[in-house]
Amino acid sequence: MKGYFKIKILFVIALLSAIILYVGYLYFFRTQSPDIFTLREDCNKEQISKGSVKANAFFDQYFDELISLDPEWQSQLGIKDGQDKWTSISDSFLMLKQDFFERSLQFLNDSVILCECLDKQTAISAKLLKSKILLEFRKFEYRLFSYPVNQMYGVHTKIPAFLINVHKITDQNDALAYIQRVKSVPSLIDELIAQLKVREKNKIILPAFLFPAVIGSVNNIIGASAIKENLVYTDFVSKINALSFETSLSDSLKASLTEALSNNFLPSYQKLQAYLSELKLKANNKSGVWKWEKAQDFYAFKLQEQTSTDLSPQDIYQLGLDEVARIQNEMKSIMAQLEFDGSLQDFFSFMREDKQFYYPNNAKGKEQYLYDATNIIDSMRVRLDELFISKPKAELTVKAVEAFREKSAGKAFYESPAPDGSRPGTYYANTYNMAEMPKYQMEALAYHEAIPGHHMQLSLAQELTGLPKFRRLDSRYIAYIEGWGLYSEYLPKEIGFYQNPYSDFGRLAMELWRACRMVVDVGIHHHKWNRQKAIDYYKDNTPNAEGDCIKMVDRHIVMPAQATTYKVGMITIIELKQKAEKELGDKFDIRKFHEVLLTNGAVPLHVLQDLVEEYIQLNQ
Repeated sequence: MKGYFKIKILFVIALLSAIILYVGYLYFFRTQSPDIFTLREDCNKEQISKGSVKANAFFDQYFDELISLDPEWQSQLGIKDGQDKWTSISDSFLMLKQDFFERSLQFLNDSVILCECLDKQTAISAKLLKSKILLEFRKFEYRLFSYPVNQMYGVHTKIPAFLINVHKITDQNDALAYIQRVKSVPSLIDELIAQLKVREKNKIILPAFLFPAVIGSVNNIIGASAIKENLVYTDFVSKINALSFETSLSDSLKASLTEALSNNFLPSYQKLQAYLSELKLKANNKSGVWKWEKAQDFYAFKLQEQTSTDLSPQDIYQLGLDEVARIQNEMKSIMAQLEFDGSLQDFFSFMREDKQFYYPNNAKGKEQYLYDATNIIDSMRVRLDELFISKPKAELTVKAVEAFREKSAGKAFYESPAPDGSRPGTYYANTYNMAEMPKYQMEALAYHEAIPGHHMQLSLAQELTGLPKFRRLDSRYIAYIEGWGLYSEYLPKEIGFYQNPYSDFGRLAMELWRACRMVVDVGIHHHKWNRQKAIDYYKDNTPNAEGDCIKMVDRHIVMPAQATTYKVGMITIIELKQKAEKELGDKFDIRKFHEVLLTNGAVPLHVLQDLVEEYIQLNQ
C-alpha cells in the first residue's frame, strides 16, 4: 500500500513539473523566438547547408524516437520491431510521452536550431515541430476531455480492425506476433477500463443514447460462440492459408490462436461489456462539452487545434449560416434547370424517396456500388495530368466497411497506404444501408476520399523526398487535409465532370452537409443544442436521409470541432486560388498551384497562405 501512495505522489509531482515546464516554454517561445519564416540575411551557403543538416538530423532522431514508443504506428509504417505489442494508453505511458516532448523542446532551444542558418523548408520544419510539441502540451492539459469508447472509434473496434487491415502475415514470425497481440488484448482492455473509470470520476461519460451502439459493437466483436466463426480467427486463417506453411505448422498456429482467443481475447471483451453495461446506468443525455468543467476554454482550444485558425465559435457559426444560404441558392438553380415544380424541401424529399437514386439494399446492390465507385475513380485517374504535376505511386483499392463496424461507422473514409508499399491506400465505402449512399453523391464522395482527394494528398505526402519524416508521416493538420478533400469534390467540375445535373446537385448536397456541420457543431457544444434540435437542423436543411442526420449529430457529440474543418479548409484553398488567378493572370498555372499545395506535406492554413504568397511572387 505504501508503494502505491509513493507511485501516486511521484505521478502528481511529474504532472506538476510538466505543467510548469509547459508554461515556461510557452512564455519563452511566444516572447523570445524569432519568426523563422523570415530567413536570416547574414547566412552564406555553407552556413545554411551546415545548419540545415544539423536540424534535419534532429528531426529524424525526434521522429524515430517518437515511433519507437508506438508499436501500432510502427506496424502501419511497415516496421516490425514491435509487431507483437499494442501501444499503451496508460497514465504512465502518457507521462513517458510528455517527458519525450519536454526533452525534444529543450533540445530545440539549447541547440539553437530555431536560430540557425536554415534553408526555407528546414526553417518551416523547425517552426512546425516547435508548434507541434507545444500543441502536445495543450492536448495533455485536456487529456481527459474525450470518450475513449464511442460509436465512431475506440480501442474496442481498433483491435480487430488493426489485426485485420494492418497486421500483415508473410512468415512464421508475423504469425506468432499476431497471436501474441491477441494474447495481450486483456492488458490493453484493462488500460481502457482504467481510463474510462478516471473519466467516470470526473463526470465525463458518454451520453446514454450512444451506449447501445457501443455495446452492440462489442457484442459483434465477441460474435458467435464458436471460435472458428470469430472475425479475428477467420482473418488469421485466411492469411495463414495463403502461405505455403507445412500442415503441422499451420495447424499449430491455428491452435495457438484459438487458445489465445478463448483464454485472453474473448474474456477481456466480456469484461469490457460488463463494465459498459454498468457505466450506462450513470450516463445522462446531455450532448455537448458545455457540461464539463473548463468547457469554454476546451472548445475554443479544439476549434484552434482542428482548424489551425483563431476563428471563434461565433465566427464558425456565422460562416456556416452564410454558406448554407449560398449553397441552397445554387441548388435552386439546378431545380430550375430540371424544371422541378416545388420548393427546395420538396426537391429534398424527391431525392430522398425516389428509387432511381439508390442501389438495392442487398449483396448485389452493394457490390454494384463498389464497382461503380471504382469506375468513377478510374475515369478521374486518366485526367490527372490536366491538373497535377506530381502524382502518387501508391496503389488504391475500394472496399466496403467491415461488418463488425459498419452499423456505426461513417459514410466513407480513407486509410493511407504503408510507406513500403506493402498495403495500398484504401477508400472505404459504408454499404450497411444503401439508402444512405445515394447514386447522386457517388462522384463527389469518390473524388473526396480517393482521387484527386485524400489518396492523392496523403500518399503523395508520404512519398515526398527532402522533407523530414515527421512532416511526411505525422502531419495532422485536419483543416488542410479535409479542406483539400472538399476542394477535390469541386475541382473535377472545372474539367467537365458532373455532367448529370443530379450528380452536380449531389456535389452541392455534400458541400451543404459540411456547411451545416459548422452550424451544428457550434450549436451542440457552444449554444447547448440538444440532440433532437441538431438532428432537425440537418433534416430541414439537407436532402440526406434521417439515418445520415442522426449519425452526423452523434459524430459531432464525440468529436467536437472536427467536422468544422472541411469548409474552413476549402474556403481557404479557394480564396488562395482566386488570389493567385487574379494576381498572375495569364501566368497562372493550375498544375503549378496544386504542386505548391501538395508537395509541402500537410501544414497549418496560415503556412499554406505563406507558401501560396511566395508562389505568386516568384511567378509574377
